Amino acid sequence: MSRLLPILFILFSFGVNSACLKSGDYVELYGRLVVKQFPNPLAESDNPTENKFYSKWMLELDPPLTCVTDVDDETFKNWNKEVQLFQGEKISKDEMDKMKNKHVHFSGELSVAAGAPFEFAAVGLDVEKAFLAPVE
Repeated sequence: MSRLLPILFILFSFGVNSACLKSGDYVELYGRLVVKQFPNPLAESDNPTENKFYSKWMLELDPPLTCVTDVDDETFKNWNKEVQLFQGEKISKDEMDKMKNKHVHFSGELSVAAGAPFEFAAVGLDVEKAFLAPVE
């Protein structure tokens, strides 16, 4: 019996980790596409030219993520509810604008924030495909 416990523990641990998303995974996500404003993370004074806001594409997820390996849930309290979108070459700004404030499907490569100043969400998605979600 004592030999069986370590084996069960290893199998259980492997099963739990395999369900978690990780940086580099290709995923499909669904939610509402919005543009959010964020203050300049590098601003050191109250100078308006230095403190300009940045508009970033965000996906408000439906449903929320359940598990992402190495996610920073301390800094990003809503880590599982929104994803910062990185518009690639395959999706034009016009396409994104047409989908703004609508429910959409996005697919692409997942990334986990590594502490860079212009990461405004714990999880990012390098968008490769996008389309409007069917109306229900």
